[in-house]
Amino acid sequence: MSIDWGDAPTWVAGAFAAAAAYYTRGMLKSQRQQIEEQRDFIREQSANLTLERRALVAQAEERRYAQARQVEAKRFQNSMRVRNSSDAAIKDVYVEFGERRAVQAVQVVPAGIGSHELYQGEYDIPVALVGPGRHYAFIDSEQCWTEDTAVVFFTDEDGGAWRLDQEGQLEPATRD
Repeated sequence: MSIDWGDAPTWVAGAFAAAAAYYTRGMLKSQRQQIEEQRDFIREQSANLTLERRALVAQAEERRYAQARQVEAKRFQNSMRVRNSSDAAIKDVYVEFGERRAVQAVQVVPAGIGSHELYQGEYDIPVALVGPGRHYAFIDSEQCWTEDTAVVFFTDEDGGAWRLDQEGQLEPATRD
């Protein structure tokens, strides 16, 4: 009994098929490695983008508060003094003493060293615009000191509404 091993071309074709299979196996292994490296790279980039986004959000929040933090409010007897120390105007400024809204607003003008302040003009409430460096007094309807907390409401240059109380607590506000 003799085994028919076929002819030479069949052997050559079989050898090429085996080589192609071996090469394909190597290519698949290489592609899997590349895909895994790309996944690692994408995970790393995703983590970096998340950190950058957090930093940008923090910067945006800081910019949002920047102007509002430069507005000062100080209570004096039956009035609340509001100074805009920022480089931009604030708008729609009014003060509430408890449930009462201030009845009068006047601009405060320094009269010089050692002199008293001067009041200039009388403004509708809310005061439409308080320019940079301007200082206003908002007068309560009660003629004497009350325990009611005084709160300044204003809108910054970017349209953000703010609430600043006599203790210096600043927070975003909703407008009525």
